[in-house]
Amino acid sequence: MQKEFAYRPGFRPFGKVAPQVVGEHLESLQASAGGEVRPSQVVEDARGGNSPLHPMFEWDDAQAAEQHRLDQARHLLRGIVIVYRKTDDENEPPKTVNAFVRFARQNENEGSYISISAAMSDDAKRAELLRRAWGEMQSWRRRYSDLTEFAGLFNAIEQFAIPFAHGRIGASSIGTEGMAWRGEAGTAGQG
Repeated sequence: MQKEFAYRPGFRPFGKVAPQVVGEHLESLQASAGGEVRPSQVVEDARGGNSPLHPMFEWDDAQAAEQHRLDQARHLLRGIVIVYRKTDDENEPPKTVNAFVRFARQNENEGSYISISAAMSDDAKRAELLRRAWGEMQSWRRRYSDLTEFAGLFNAIEQFAIPFAHGRIGASSIGTEGMAWRGEAGTAGQG
């Protein structure tokens, strides 16, 4: 069986280096590091102008600093959550959801973030979020399909896949009950 490296769909590499070259070089770094490779080792290797990884990084410190701040902003937007607690039942554990979700715009690398309540209140954005979640679930399932311990879960996903694929599960079919667990104002989830 031939082994081929590729970039994950949606991955936008900084440099124009073939994924086969990158994958093989990362494997050689792993082998020379005793079976594990750390991001700091990758950066140190890439720092050398002869490394095939060199073009994959921004070496202009001002540009790199700005990109780092943008990454920190993305990290912040992904890291903030909303914690809902039922006021009438102290024994029920709180529900935690992401406060913001990312929506990519065509021809725009950065994308934008909107609050989860705004996304769930807009039928088109809600449907897009459901499609993305379904795609991520399928990707996770493919990634771990060899783990027999998850066979029951994979079977449940397959049962859910049939109505989802036929459009019987979507933004309009969930309705306001789908938001109830979030405790959004004006839904059945208020306690």
